[in-house]
Amino acid sequence: MILQKIEENSWAYVDGYGVINEELSFSRRLMGVIPDKEKNIFIPVLCKYIGDVFETEDGAFLCNRIEDEIKIIKYLHDFDDSVIPSEINGYSVTSFDTAVFINSNNLKTVTIPGSIRFLSSSAFSSPALREINVAVNNLRYTSIDGVLYTKDKKNLIKYPQGRSACSYTIPSGVETLGAYSMTSSFNLESVSIPSTVKAICDSALGGCIKLEELIIPEGVEIIEEYAFAECISLKKVSLPASLEFLDSTAFNSCENITSLIYTGHYKI
Repeated sequence: MILQKIEENSWAYVDGYGVINEELSFSRRLMGVIPDKEKNIFIPVLCKYIGDVFETEDGAFLCNRIEDEIKIIKYLHDFDDSVIPSEINGYSVTSFDTAVFINSNNLKTVTIPGSIRFLSSSAFSSPALREINVAVNNLRYTSIDGVLYTKDKKNLIKYPQGRSACSYTIPSGVETLGAYSMTSSFNLESVSIPSTVKAICDSALGGCIKLEELIIPEGVEIIEEYAFAECISLKKVSLPASLEFLDSTAFNSCENITSLIYTGHYKI
């Protein structure tokens, strides 16, 4: 999508028109669009920002400055590697907007500085992205072999969707698979989830089209909306007795499931 200035400090993703189904899929929500069901189209979201909106001198970033802090709104280049600066024009870079790297189709590596205090997984929705690195002095976030976690390593924030590996073992100690944390990991055929995980959040593994089997271990209590939606190759699912909540949309568009094992008491 293309970010275009509409008026002073107001921007919109203007090329996001197209036909959608009656239900807005997780991929559309991830792209930052809203549905107009009467016209059966989706329309761009208008983004309004308080403070100054400007491009960096090198043309790499669109930024929003509020007082003495800067938010990165959009990465404007499409190079293999992006190193986020800790300061721009003498102001600390402290956060990312939610669609920073959308349309960065060649981007393979992102490096996050120590100054970043807030970001979301949807900021890294780039199909070629293979590695997210974090400065060691960052107090909020860390990277384990190119995968983004909170500093305490309890929350998996983003598994880059362009990684070539066909399997991934989530480290023991992780308690939450965050929203969109592994969405559209097209090469992922299997994922090993540790028993320390308690919650699998919104669209965490949605769109992993090669995933064929899911073993959710004992200890998982919550599976949120669209958690595994559009995993079209999924055939076998094992759910734990510890499960306390399973959203009705968790397995939307998983039409090839032939085996479901569950021994608990929660009504599925």
